[in-house]
Amino acid sequence: MAKRDTDTEKWKKQFFKRLNQSEMLFWIYINDDCDHSGVWYVDIEVASIRIKEQINLEKMIEVFNLDEERVILFHQGKKLLIKGFVTFQYGLDPSPKNRLHLAAYKTLTAHGFDWFNGVVTALERPKEAGTGSRYVLKELNPLNGEFDQLEFFNEFWGKYPAKGQLNRSASMRIFFETVVSRETASRILKSLENYTAHLKANTWKQPLKCLNWLSEWPDWENHIEPEKEETDAERDARILAKYQKCLDENLPRIRKR
Repeated sequence: MAKRDTDTEKWKKQFFKRLNQSEMLFWIYINDDCDHSGVWYVDIEVASIRIKEQINLEKMIEVFNLDEERVILFHQGKKLLIKGFVTFQYGLDPSPKNRLHLAAYKTLTAHGFDWFNGVVTALERPKEAGTGSRYVLKELNPLNGEFDQLEFFNEFWGKYPAKGQLNRSASMRIFFETVVSRETASRILKSLENYTAHLKANTWKQPLKCLNWLSEWPDWENHIEPEKEETDAERDARILAKYQKCLDENLPRIRKR
C-alpha cells in the first residue's frame, strides 16, 4: 500500500474551500490514485463508484483551473497531470541522490513534462482531450506515424509467459509509464524475447510476475544465454543417436551385399 504526504492545510486554502463536496472528494481521490509523478489514468466510471458521486471531468477541470492551471489533460484525454504533486511530495527540485525523486522525475519526463525549480512544464505541450478510446502518442518524428501504446501492450502481454500474467491492469499502467516511444517498445520486446529464451533454457525457473519484470526489463536487453555444459548422459545419448542414424542409413546397403 502506497503512503503519501497529505496537505493538512488544504481545508484552510481558498481554492479548496470554494469546492463543493463532489469536487473536494474528486480532488482528494485523484491525488491518492495518481502515480508517483502525479499523473492520474483517467477512469471516470471507477472514480464515480469510489467517491459515490457522478463526475463530469470537463467541469471538474474547469473548476480546478479557475484561477490557475492545476491540472492538465493529455494523451487524448486518457491521462491527467496534477501539476503541484511532485513539488509537494518531493520538494522544489529532484535530488540526484534520492532514488525516489529520480524515479518520479524519470516517469514525469517520460510523460512529456519537465520539473525544475518548483515548476512542472510540458516539454512539448500534449494534445488536449480527444474522443478516441485508444492510448496513442504522437512521436516527434512524423515518419514514424502514431505510436499506439495499447497495441504494443497487447502484443507484449500475449508474449509474456502465461504463469506470470497476473495483475494486467497494474502491469498496463507501468507499461504505459515506461514505454512512451516505438524505440522503447522494440527494446522491451527484445528483452522479453531474451527472458523467454532464458526460461526455456532453465525450465525449473518460474517466470516473474509481469509487474515485477517490468521494473527490471533493461537487465535482459543484452542478455545472452550461456551455452549449457553437456552432461555425461547427454553426451552418451548424442553419440548413440548419431551411431543409430548412421546405422539406419547404411544398413540397407550392407544387406544388399
